[in-house]
Amino acid sequence: MPMPEIRFYATKEDLNLVFATMLSELGLIAYEMVSESSKMLKCFQSLAELSSHFRYCSKQCDFVWWDAESMPPNRPTKQKLDPQKCNGHTFRYAAEFAMIQIETGLKRSSMLTPSELGVVTQAHYRSVGGRANIDWRTLNGKFNLLRKFIERTSVGKVDGCLVMHGSYELVCNGGQLTESIREGFDRYGKKHIKM
Repeated sequence: MPMPEIRFYATKEDLNLVFATMLSELGLIAYEMVSESSKMLKCFQSLAELSSHFRYCSKQCDFVWWDAESMPPNRPTKQKLDPQKCNGHTFRYAAEFAMIQIETGLKRSSMLTPSELGVVTQAHYRSVGGRANIDWRTLNGKFNLLRKFIERTSVGKVDGCLVMHGSYELVCNGGQLTESIREGFDRYGKKHIKM
């Protein structure tokens, strides 16, 4: 989904700071992007709930954020599944009402990939037939506050990505930042970070 995004290197501790800000200061609620087959969509209103469900940084996680002030009502969309392809399951739910999405980076041994946080634009929303009444000014204002928080708590940049404090410590202790942990991708160390 085309959206303005914030790309940043963040350890689990860094992400916990970002998520705590989203939950407490911005009043956002996290949802899994899609539910497990034949189950209701799960929502997370505290950092403890979020971190116990998602193993972010140990595996890549995608989830979305909803804001009662600016977004449509949080009514999950029921999606049909083919029971022959889904172990007999016939449905799951999606959080199509949420306009902010995060894909967390992955940490393997001493390498860390970037996280990406994005917000749906009004133009894209309308182009896909979105008709709900959305307070775009409030939504974009909260996203900009989030961007400023990540910028303020970052120590520098590498290859266009912000580097949060915990990621910088990882690099100072011999770790590397990379687009992908697969072979053939650049690896960045302390000397590559522009402060």
